[in-house]
Amino acid sequence: MIKIGRLNLGNAPRVAAVITDDKNGQSLKNAIKQGADLLELRIDFFKGIEPENLSKTVRKIKQSRLPLIATVRSKTEGGKKSLTDRQRKEIFQHIIPIVDAVDIELSSKNIIKDIVGSAKKQNKKVIVSYHNFKETPSDGKLNKIIKDSKKAGADIIKLAAMARNMQDILRLANLTLKHKNLITLSMGSMAKISRVIFPIFGSLITYGEVGVSTASGQMPLNILKKELELYK
Repeated sequence: MIKIGRLNLGNAPRVAAVITDDKNGQSLKNAIKQGADLLELRIDFFKGIEPENLSKTVRKIKQSRLPLIATVRSKTEGGKKSLTDRQRKEIFQHIIPIVDAVDIELSSKNIIKDIVGSAKKQNKKVIVSYHNFKETPSDGKLNKIIKDSKKAGADIIKLAAMARNMQDILRLANLTLKHKNLITLSMGSMAKISRVIFPIFGSLITYGEVGVSTASGQMPLNILKKELELYK
C-alpha cells in the first residue's frame, strides 16, 4: 500500500482539497471543515512565490497536519503563471523538504529528473502527471504515458484528459481498473461523474475545489465527499 505522509492510499477513496489561496487562508479553513483527506497546493496560483514568503506560507498550511502535495503546474498543462523551467525548479527544490509529495508533469523534460531525484532523496512521494485539455488519447498512447512515467520515477501516475463523449470516460475508467497506483480523471461538462466513479474503480485520489476551480468538471469538495459517502 502506498502512502502520502501518514495517509494510506488505495484502501478507500481519498479526496484532496485544491488550495489556491495563500493569503487569508479561507481555502484551508474550508478544506478542514469539509473533511479533506489531504491537500494539493497549487503553487502556480499563489501570489507570493518568493522563497521566504513561500516557505512561511507552506509551513503555516502544514500546521493543519493534513498531507501536502505540491505542484508548480506548467503553463502548457494548465498552470496559472508563465514560469520558466528554472523558476519552477527553484520553487520545487525549496518546498520539497516541507511537503509530503510533489506532482510534476511528464512533459517537464528539462527539470523532471532533478525534481524526482530530490524528492526521492528526501523520501517524498512523486506523482508524475499528464494533462490533455483537448481530448482523451488512444489506449496505446495512455499506456505509453504510464510506461514513461514509471521510467521517470513515478510512485503514482496521474492522467487527466478531456472527455468528448461517454466512450472517452469509459476508456479511462477501464484503464483505471487495469493498473495500480493511478490517479485518473476525465475533464469536461459531461465528466463530473468521473470524480466519483474513478475513485471507486481504484483511482487513488480525487480532487475537490474549496475556492477556485482549477479544472473543467471539478466539483466542490463538500459535494464530492457526500457523493463518495454513499459508496462506502
